[in-house]
Amino acid sequence: MSFASLNKASTVKPGIDTTGMEYEPLSNFIGKDLHVDGFYFSDKGKYGRSVAVIADGHLINFPNWSVPQFEKLAADDDLLAAMMEGHCLITNIASKDTGKGNPTTTFAFADC
Repeated sequence: MSFASLNKASTVKPGIDTTGMEYEPLSNFIGKDLHVDGFYFSDKGKYGRSVAVIADGHLINFPNWSVPQFEKLAADDDLLAAMMEGHCLITNIASKDTGKGNPTTTFAFADC
């Protein structure tokens, strides 16, 4: 094992600047595809850990249920490298009834 393995890999493409970007809900992108430029986690929200995705010039709040998927992406060197090279697409963005009164927004990962 190498101590270098403890260094945290960046999850945002170099040169991406989120200064001045406003957070938007994923539901604003229903029916669209998003090319992922990066993502980051926050533990400061009132609903626990969350993830924001930078895609196509937008800063997008993703549902809390998607945090484990992005944690897996962050931990996988090959997937993270492919994302940094522009090969990660968010697609099939749709609204789904949860049966609890509020719908959630669903999505799928795809290669591009």
